[in-house]
Amino acid sequence: MNYYDQGLINRLRSPTRVIVKVHGCGTTPECTILSKSAFFKSRSTAPAFFKSIESLFLTYTLLFLGYSVGDPDIQLLLENSTITASSEHPHYALMPRGLNTAIRAAFRPTYNIEILEFDPANTFAEFIPCLQELAARVNETRRIQP
Repeated sequence: MNYYDQGLINRLRSPTRVIVKVHGCGTTPECTILSKSAFFKSRSTAPAFFKSIESLFLTYTLLFLGYSVGDPDIQLLLENSTITASSEHPHYALMPRGLNTAIRAAFRPTYNIEILEFDPANTFAEFIPCLQELAARVNETRRIQP
């Protein structure tokens, strides 16, 4: 679902898992958020979506796919949620191996994100094992802290 889709709350409350495309989708390029001004405009035209996203950041464990460390819009949302209510339960991001060590070290305290690395030169062969590792971590956390 995209930030401009209708029925967000109903979809989030359903038992079905949802993939959220915060910046839009390539099939509707006129609605894709690629600049700071477009992000600001989308926040003013779809405030319920962004309030819902902020709520998800606070109440659910999220998996980020295709997340760029340089995305200031997502960084702002993550920083706000970390400042609002820090949590022992991190979010996760699947990212290519080779991220700067200092940036990597800052992700947990600043954004509450643990990074799962993969080798993109391997045609994403490590993608499935990373997701399996994440599932094991989540199941262990749920077992220890129901």
